[in-house]
Amino acid sequence: MRGSTTLGNVVLTFVIGVLAGVSPFLFMQLLPSLLNPSLAFAQPNYLAIVLTGVLVGAIISVLYTKTFHERSPQEVFFAALGIPAILIATVSNVSTKSAALQAVNEAQVAASNSVLSPPPAAEPVSLEMVEPSKIDRRGSVFTSRAWAEESPGRAGLLLAQAGKYFVIVGRYTSEQEAWAALGQLNRERLKSELYFPKSLRVFRTGTGAYYVSYSGALAQEDAVKLFKLIRINDPQLTPEILREK
Repeated sequence: MRGSTTLGNVVLTFVIGVLAGVSPFLFMQLLPSLLNPSLAFAQPNYLAIVLTGVLVGAIISVLYTKTFHERSPQEVFFAALGIPAILIATVSNVSTKSAALQAVNEAQVAASNSVLSPPPAAEPVSLEMVEPSKIDRRGSVFTSRAWAEESPGRAGLLLAQAGKYFVIVGRYTSEQEAWAALGQLNRERLKSELYFPKSLRVFRTGTGAYYVSYSGALAQEDAVKLFKLIRINDPQLTPEILREK
């Protein structure tokens, strides 16, 4: 009689454990389709779900067979639900850490490639700095920091002393487009500014093209450093290095 009672407890606890082990994973698969019927229903991995239920049932049988007569089936069921909850939390944490690690690795690879890849050869061009108007086309006062720090009369002297290389962050076909781009970049907070303060300015070439330079003229070594900083920290920009003839 006692043996049959023990066998019955094993079977009952096992069945309760299987139901508790299978239910959360089935609901995770079914609820998205129930809430939004237009979604395509992804075929769940029933074998993995069944195996999880069997494992949970076996664990619950080991834990509660001897004391099943002291507990209600409801109590055993809620205790069994704790095992899938732990499994789901563990898998979620592992997935989150894996995704974060993958993102870090991708960022490191991109940064390494950017640093290791040599910058393109500096294109020699004749550049002429375009002075800003005191009033822009919208009638507001122009307040670019590029000319707040130095006067137009000293620009040529400063460029000659600084170097012959410019890091360009945009090229345009008209002066209006160049000033509009400069204004937009001035309003943005670039990540490269943490390492190299921007001092935007507009240059014109003899061919009629216009460029927006991140700063004034630089030595070749500094221009290469700035070029790589922008590529790493502000990938939305397409920097170029130009050399003053």
